[in-house]
Amino acid sequence: MKSIDIKSVIIGVLGTILVFVSIGAKSQYEHLSDIVCNSITVLDDGTGGYIKISNSDGKQTSYLGTAENGDGFLTTFNSDGKKTTFLGTAKEGGFGFLTTFNSDGKKTTFLGTAKEGGFGFLTTFNDGKETTYLGTSEGGSGILETFNKHGVMVGYFGSN
Repeated sequence: MKSIDIKSVIIGVLGTILVFVSIGAKSQYEHLSDIVCNSITVLDDGTGGYIKISNSDGKQTSYLGTAENGDGFLTTFNSDGKKTTFLGTAKEGGFGFLTTFNSDGKKTTFLGTAKEGGFGFLTTFNDGKETTYLGTSEGGSGILETFNKHGVMVGYFGSN
């Protein structure tokens, strides 16, 4: 009877393990279904850290990230890929604001802080023209202004 070579046994066992591992291996391109955690940290490697979310058609629906100047922002998009909201920090002045857009991508509202003076205000738009302004006057009083379809002020409520 021949004796069994230990090297042959080890090679046979390792070969069998390799076959089973290959059969049980899954594709690296499979998507995770759920992630449950206490926090997620996205680091900026110099290109801007961000999170993009896409719908089932592969179209981007939201973007949370860092602007080139280092400020953070959140943008949402409709199913046609047009921007519907922007929440972020202004490039100049560092103040926060929220802008909404209609389905054609035209600005409809602006809620934020004035660059000069630091007071809050809300402005609405129709076809790119300002229709209302609710906020603070240069003198520090609350005011409401309304504008017609040509952008001409037709109403004013407030005090100077």
